[in-house]
Amino acid sequence: MQRPRWITLDSPPVARRIVAALTLVMLVGVLLPAAHPSHAQVGDITVTVDEVDASSFPTVEIQVSVRDQTGVPIPDLTADHFEIIEDGAVAYAPTAVDAHTNLDADVSLAIVIDLFRTLSGAPMEAAQEATEVLLNDLFDDPDGANRAAFVGIRQGLSTDPADLDEDYDVPFTSDRNRLLNVISFLHERIQETGPGTPLYDAVIKAIRMAEATEPVAQRAVIVMTDGMDRTSVSTDSDTIQRAVGARTPVFTVGLSNAGLDEQYLRRLAENTGGVYQAAQTAEDFTPLFTNVLTMLRQQYVLRYDSSAPGEAPPQSVMVRVRTPAQLEGFQEYRVYLPAATADEGDQEPAPPPEDVEADPEAQIEPVVADDGVEADEEWLTTATDWILDNLLQVILIVGALFLFILAVVIVLLLVIRRRRGRLDDGASPLEPPPYPSDPGWTGEPGGEAGDVWRGGTEQPDDFGLETEGPGVPPPATVMDNEINFGPRPGMRHEGRPSEPPGAPQPGLQPSDADRTRILARRPKMSQVGLLIDRDHPEQRYDVAMPVVTIGRAEQSDIAIDDGTVSRQHAVIKLEDGQFQVYDVGSTNGTFVGETRVREPMTLEDGVIVRFGERSFIFKIVSLE
Repeated sequence: MQRPRWITLDSPPVARRIVAALTLVMLVGVLLPAAHPSHAQVGDITVTVDEVDASSFPTVEIQVSVRDQTGVPIPDLTADHFEIIEDGAVAYAPTAVDAHTNLDADVSLAIVIDLFRTLSGAPMEAAQEATEVLLNDLFDDPDGANRAAFVGIRQGLSTDPADLDEDYDVPFTSDRNRLLNVISFLHERIQETGPGTPLYDAVIKAIRMAEATEPVAQRAVIVMTDGMDRTSVSTDSDTIQRAVGARTPVFTVGLSNAGLDEQYLRRLAENTGGVYQAAQTAEDFTPLFTNVLTMLRQQYVLRYDSSAPGEAPPQSVMVRVRTPAQLEGFQEYRVYLPAATADEGDQEPAPPPEDVEADPEAQIEPVVADDGVEADEEWLTTATDWILDNLLQVILIVGALFLFILAVVIVLLLVIRRRRGRLDDGASPLEPPPYPSDPGWTGEPGGEAGDVWRGGTEQPDDFGLETEGPGVPPPATVMDNEINFGPRPGMRHEGRPSEPPGAPQPGLQPSDADRTRILARRPKMSQVGLLIDRDHPEQRYDVAMPVVTIGRAEQSDIAIDDGTVSRQHAVIKLEDGQFQVYDVGSTNGTFVGETRVREPMTLEDGVIVRFGERSFIFKIVSLE
């Protein structure tokens, strides 16, 4: 497919200038927000001001929660990552930043525990005790909004969140006793027989239960197991994709032993925003479970010295956060600030009115004005002040928008003009002139008289190309009923007027693409490979060349549209009668079975090959 002429290197100077202008506009649009961020990007992080304490005014203390897209608190932030802005003008850096546990933070936690025989005895009793301690901490406030659910991993597990077995499952509830009535009897419900653990199905069931009823910023899943999946309908990739799509972090705890699939538990936690914790013994369950709740309740306390006058109208206080990964978020509140503490010798302040109760704590209310007119005036004043403070940035934004609109208009005009010119020439830009279809016409190959075909079975054999001799491969044999090329282009119909010999014919001028080329023959392959998508078996990819490239890029021989697959991910080569797979520096790795490819590995018939999170079955088909 040819590219439109107005964007090629041989385009007119005007077109090239337009492309350069568009490139400049896009660069300005990308660099300008990075240099002067004015607000948080949608979906970056969530900043929540939980409480403001101004009892020691002018020192103000603010409790802030900072969470990522999955609702997990972001740890290890310092004063350099916070900015406090009063009334849209005065900016402060916190004088102190402390991390602590916010016991009032609302958490909805789905607990998943493996019930198969390898955990019977002391390990299951330790898991029961750890879960009871976790629930006691979660429901320490009887008036809190915390909730929990439970899923026991057992035979016949369904991923449907509404299909619950009262002996093994509990939906989300704030009733601790209802949960303990199931958890306290887990040691009696150990799965002593059966094919194995449906770990993946249990994880998906818990995620779907949380997704159905619990808020995004509060829900999470904790999974405890000592083994690996054996009988699930779902795959490991399904669990990760489901958790990411539902914005639900999964925290995993694995009891170390030879059968533990630690690699999967680590991938599941890291890809969903959770944390993997290894338990060396069953006694580690209780502190590890408690760590999960502590991480979900993490909060920051910021302190700064305000310069705002005391007993003034409500002050606008904005907390802006930029993480080390350059993710941004903010929240703004209105705060009533009390008068500063009076020095000795100053006149005592007048007592508050009798009908108003004095409260040293700062009163917080969201930015919602009681009077619509006052809100409009405040918004207009704030916007005007921001424009005056960032005048250069505003000019650059307006100029970039103007250039972008101007460039779009010019491009549209050029496209319309080019199309009109093609229509005026009488030639369709999409279809070449039709060839004559009826027999009985003569032609002059190469524009010279002499060889005239008047229909029949014999046609001229020579169009100026060598057909025999050393160095020329024999022509391929094609059956008459397989391909019908029809009359040869360049011959004129008998009995119709034609152009003089040598005159150009519109639409039939030869080009490099139309000239006959002799292509090198590929070596004959005695066998070919076949990649079958495990999630979608109807999708199959042929490995029918000696070298096949695999990646997300469209030009790959096998293009896989998946975010976990790199643009150039892997290569499969047929070497000495065996298929070898090479990883070409992919981000998420290439795996044969459970082994990561770090050097060429042989692909046997029926082996499982995974590129990123996409899993395939490799089959070998013999052609002999």
